[in-house]
Amino acid sequence: MVLNSIKNLIKTPWNILNSATERIITGVVDKALPLHPEFRRLLGAYAEGLERQTDELAYSYLLPELVSCMNKWIPGMPTTLLGCSTYFTRDQKSGDIIHGRILDFPLQGSFDQLERAVLTSFNKRAKIFSYGTMGMPFPSITCMNEHGLTLALHQKFSNILSSKGIPIFYLIFELMSHCRDLQDVREFLKKAHSITTWGLYLSHRSGELMAVDIAGSEKYEKEIHLEENDIVYLGNRAFDPKLNSALTVPYGLESYNSEREEVAYQKIKSLKKKKVDQLELIKAMGTFHPQKNKNKDIWTIDPLTPASIQVCTMNATSGSSLFIPGRAPKFLHDQVLSFENLWSEPEQNIQKLTKNYSDPKISKGTHFLMQAQVKHDNGDYHACYHSLQMAIDLLQDHPLKHVAQLYFAVFQFIHEEHTKMLAHLLSDFKKLHNKLPTYLNDHCVLFIIRLERILNLEMSLSADDIETETLKEVLRFELKWKSKVIQTALRKLTHPRIEIYDILYAHIKL
Repeated sequence: MVLNSIKNLIKTPWNILNSATERIITGVVDKALPLHPEFRRLLGAYAEGLERQTDELAYSYLLPELVSCMNKWIPGMPTTLLGCSTYFTRDQKSGDIIHGRILDFPLQGSFDQLERAVLTSFNKRAKIFSYGTMGMPFPSITCMNEHGLTLALHQKFSNILSSKGIPIFYLIFELMSHCRDLQDVREFLKKAHSITTWGLYLSHRSGELMAVDIAGSEKYEKEIHLEENDIVYLGNRAFDPKLNSALTVPYGLESYNSEREEVAYQKIKSLKKKKVDQLELIKAMGTFHPQKNKNKDIWTIDPLTPASIQVCTMNATSGSSLFIPGRAPKFLHDQVLSFENLWSEPEQNIQKLTKNYSDPKISKGTHFLMQAQVKHDNGDYHACYHSLQMAIDLLQDHPLKHVAQLYFAVFQFIHEEHTKMLAHLLSDFKKLHNKLPTYLNDHCVLFIIRLERILNLEMSLSADDIETETLKEVLRFELKWKSKVIQTALRKLTHPRIEIYDILYAHIKL
């Protein structure tokens, strides 16, 4: 199920584009597998158990790698994000390093339904505890080992693609199997060569932290110091400015990162008033933070997003971890899954909490918001509309409803052609104007102007009403089009991506 869902992420409305994408990925798979015989052997053994072909499995595992740079070669490719949030702090009772991790990816309904916690113990390799899902064998997304290392994989965007690189899931498996501390990690990475760009965020029981972007043969390490009673937050921002190429980075990624950071720092400020341990950290990570906005109608993006399919904490020193079970997005309600004594006598328990920490209506509404994207990716447009309607109803008392309403209108724009419907859509977009986060509000302005031109109405807004410079350029480019071609062109060139609160337009990359 997960492997099929991953494949759906790169589908476009154009068969020619889909064929080109498949050829590129197949070409990378054909080159990568012979270069790494041990990876092929391990993957082949797992593929045999799944009754799948090794190449088919490799194709699915390499998709998340290639999507971050595919936009360079195929401008219409929908860019998805393996989004992440990492928190580093200390348990104020034991002094142990705690690594908090949120994994965002648009695989709701597959990844979370088949999630697994796995403790691996192979000959001549360190014990590794990891969180993943059925169908993904390598402990390489969220993991820790018996030597005191923790690791969270973060996606970065760049134009780097090296067919000689090591597939990232295998690279991390080797790293966590053989490295005992961060000095070992540095030595390992000197020789490692990735296929594309990733962020590795690590901690060691000694108290040392490490954040490094690996991009082919290049490495970019960010220095991190954890002061006493401090809490560090890291998102998906690339450490080297050169990696932030306009060819490959979604235009809204800077806004997406900045808003998550803003809310994360609000959470950290509240957390510092408490005695922080794993439970207090996961409470903050697994709930929406009360926001103090001047405009109560505007939602600032929380690190907990509609695409959060994994929320956990790791303490590699004590061999313990907390995890939010249940369907995604991973809102904390009244229980957590607890793992203890992982390096000696592993225990697993459900820990009941004193109250429900999240409003069920908000968590259900956010669930349906993400379901809309999943259904659209699967080509089930009727279910997409239904999910958005459910989200709007459930989020009625929360400003996130405006985001759901915006995407409902955008999906309608893509799939509805009648003039009367377009007139209604124009009214819907105007009602949402100035009730959205800045970047999404700029998209709202774009749609208002587009619809006014399609309907031959006087433009009520202009580029001066758009704050994002790149979207101003989009408008200026589209103003050169004749009004008759706008609707036809944009319906095929627009790719809503709810998981990163963005709307992608293929024509701006051409």
